[in-house]
Amino acid sequence: IVKNFCDREKISIKIDTQKGEGTTISLDLRNILHK
Repeated sequence: IVKNFCDREKISIKIDTQKGEGTTISLDLRNILHK
């Protein structure tokens, strides 16, 4: 299950593995766009 969350300028991607462990990747678009 892959869930994508978009909160204004922040994007969080949560990946749930089969073991029930969750991995969350957060991307701050402000840091990317300002580079």
